[in-house]
Amino acid sequence: AADGHYLRAACRFPADAAMAILIPDHSMPTKEARKALPEQYSRADAVHNTGRSALFVAAMAAGNMDLLAEATDDRIHQRQRASLFPPMFDVFEAARGAGAHAVWLSGAGSSIAAICPEGADRDVAAAMLARSQERGYSARSLVTRIAKAGATVSRVELVDD
Repeated sequence: AADGHYLRAACRFPADAAMAILIPDHSMPTKEARKALPEQYSRADAVHNTGRSALFVAAMAAGNMDLLAEATDDRIHQRQRASLFPPMFDVFEAARGAGAHAVWLSGAGSSIAAICPEGADRDVAAAMLARSQERGYSARSLVTRIAKAGATVSRVELVDD
C-alpha cells in the first residue's frame, strides 16, 4: 500500500491443492530477465494477461481447477524469457503430463511452479526435475502447500551495505 504496509487477503482454495516447484541451478538474475522483455506490449496481450489473472483468482476461489491451465496462459513474460532457460516449455509439458493443473515461470524466473492435486505433487516435481536434467540443466525440486493466510512476512533481516 502507499503507506508502506503490506496488503494481503486470505484465499479459499481446494483443500487438495499442492505446489510442485522446480528450482534450476541455472540462475536467471532479475536484471537479466527484465532485459528479455520488450519496452511495450500490445493492448491485446495486456488485456489477455489481465483477464487471465482475474480468471486464476476466480478459479481458485471457486475450486475450479479445470480453468487453471487457461488462467496461466501468459503473453507477457514466459515466451520472452524462454531463451534464458531453454527447457522451460518442456518442463511445463512434463508437469502437465504428470498431473499438474497448471504450470508457470515463477516471477522473473528461473523457478517453475505447478499447482497440482495433492496426490500428484511428488510425481509432478519428479517429472519437472527429470525433464530439466534430460535437457542438461541441473536443478532440485520440492513440494509444498499453499499458505491459507496469504502472504506473510515471517522474518525481516536488515543487512548493512
